[in-house]
Amino acid sequence: MDIATLRGRLFSNFNRNFRILSRLLLIFSVVLTTCVPYAFATSASSASGPPSAFQVTPDVSLSRITGTFIQYQSWMMQLDEKQWNLELSSMQSAGIDTIIIQWLKSDKFRFFPVRAQGNDPTEIILKFADSHHIKVVLGTQFDKNWWNSWDDSDFQAKALREGSSFAKSVLKRYKSHPSFVGWYIPYELGDFDFDDDELRGLKTFLHNYAANLHQLSARKYQILASTFFEGKLSPSAVQDTYSQILKSSGIDIVMIQDGVGARNWTTPLADKLVPYFAAFRRAAGINHIRTWSVVESFSNGKDVNGVPQKRPPAEISRLNEQLAVQATIHPEKTITFDFFHYMSPFRGEQQKLLFQNYVKEIGK
Repeated sequence: MDIATLRGRLFSNFNRNFRILSRLLLIFSVVLTTCVPYAFATSASSASGPPSAFQVTPDVSLSRITGTFIQYQSWMMQLDEKQWNLELSSMQSAGIDTIIIQWLKSDKFRFFPVRAQGNDPTEIILKFADSHHIKVVLGTQFDKNWWNSWDDSDFQAKALREGSSFAKSVLKRYKSHPSFVGWYIPYELGDFDFDDDELRGLKTFLHNYAANLHQLSARKYQILASTFFEGKLSPSAVQDTYSQILKSSGIDIVMIQDGVGARNWTTPLADKLVPYFAAFRRAAGINHIRTWSVVESFSNGKDVNGVPQKRPPAEISRLNEQLAVQATIHPEKTITFDFFHYMSPFRGEQQKLLFQNYVKEIGK
């Protein structure tokens, strides 16, 4: 065989082997990008508590809203099953697969009938969710004195005792529904300057509350809680504070509220939000707790005379900015507070417009 023929064969074999190697690398990269997020979600869900029942938000330029709070108010008890089903169908059409009912009792008002005639919105929601692949988290009992008495050990003991007792009646009433997958503790915590005694008290309160719920339901359900921030502490102080509060708390998922609606924050939102979300997420991660993000879909607006309005829905431009920030954070799940009041096409013209604009955005 002459040199030219040998060189030709060697070059041909090199090209063929290079093509094979390139294909193998391409296959490997597809497998890697597909499996790594799945592995991360699996390991995160198994770090604490029962296996996750929730879908993970996809990685996109605008984080998709895949869950919503529902905050019951007394007038909502008048809605019948047909009206609730329209609401729930609109939520599902917007991509929502998870509903967190903030509380089933607020002060003395219970949001289901026992012996009286009346609608049970939670039963209606769970019935719909059972057949539409929606997961539901049920909030326990909330006492509004929390905001003034969160550091009072007697109040904490009372809230723990009453909340645990009420949860028993909730479980008995709704446990047959497969869509019921979690508990929500409705006592929120912010970036307050807690002293050591307050930290110990809150840590004990959360631990005992979560332990009671886990024991009640044999660790079948995930336990969720919420945090918020106002800029009272630095992000590093927030991380240190919540690393302590969340240690051995029994909480499975912490939801971080972005506060944009409540505090009427304006652009650029990333500068305000990203450092605090990172701090809360690090504090949770140290304690093997998963985190979700909560975007507020309302505003604290004023009329032309400067008089505060009843919370109107957010403009789509602001909601898009909130979701763009979340896309850079890559949350496991993005929740809104709340679809029913601020994004439902059945609430009013402003809500209908926000719903239509949002659905148009996610359809792009």
